[in-house]
Amino acid sequence: MNWLDRLRIGHYHRKRTKLYTNDKAKALGWQDKFSQFCRFEALCRDVDLDGISILDVGCGYGDLLEYLEINGIRPKSYIGIDQHKPFISKARQRSFHSEATFICGDFSKLVLPRCDYVFASGSLNYQSSNPNHTIEMIERMYQIANRACVFNLLDEAKLPSMGVLASHNKEGVLRYSRWLSPNTYLIEG
Repeated sequence: MNWLDRLRIGHYHRKRTKLYTNDKAKALGWQDKFSQFCRFEALCRDVDLDGISILDVGCGYGDLLEYLEINGIRPKSYIGIDQHKPFISKARQRSFHSEATFICGDFSKLVLPRCDYVFASGSLNYQSSNPNHTIEMIERMYQIANRACVFNLLDEAKLPSMGVLASHNKEGVLRYSRWLSPNTYLIEG
């Protein structure tokens, strides 16, 4: 993602943070905490995350780790990455039971350790001037994951791309993901 794309996303989140000072989920772009946690539930439903390593792309405030710990899941290690410095600063101030590291940077450019699972909840839904951005990010996630990649996307059939957000052709993303791993499947809803 180029600097102009990152600047536009940063502006989007600064504006939402000012507008929703006491609502972290809305500052991140979610409708509310319930909708954010519903997506986490769908992403985590079929995977055993106890005692494994997780890399969270676009971690925001570390809410995925909060969700896991609320549900009694203790990863061996958790690495959260976000390019918005205020999110990382707040995430570092939080107390978690699991070993957690928060890194401010661009996932596509960082040298990172391999992890069992790589998650991306919401972070692949930003417009990019690079038409291959989403597939490049998914491929990078697969390269880092020892076991699996777990991510969600906005469905272009239900919500067209607008403003800073990008929606995707789910069948095209599914076909590409199956090319990377034949064990890929889609959860809708």
